[in-house]
Amino acid sequence: MKLRFQFRLRTLLIGVVLTGAACGYFAHEASIVRARRDWLKGHDYFFAPYTCLAKENPEARPSIIRRLLGDTAESFVFVPSNSEADEAMALFPEAKIGGPPLGP
Repeated sequence: MKLRFQFRLRTLLIGVVLTGAACGYFAHEASIVRARRDWLKGHDYFFAPYTCLAKENPEARPSIIRRLLGDTAESFVFVPSNSEADEAMALFPEAKIGGPPLGP
């Protein structure tokens, strides 16, 4: 007896759409991890080298997918100037941003 898998075209299309959505989400999360890593490499002397689980904002900690990709929650990120503070706040919402006075 030969076992053959059979399915309809609709089932195939649904499977392709779901697989594409999962791959798109994974790629988006990987790009966030890559952007955070690149920012830290370019600013390593302004970075406090310790991590935590984002005690101030637990909703902002990296997702489980990003943690599996090697991302960590940063508790404090130092920035050299006000011009880089906005970028750091966008990349590290779980962290406290510090450095020179960040006022206007």
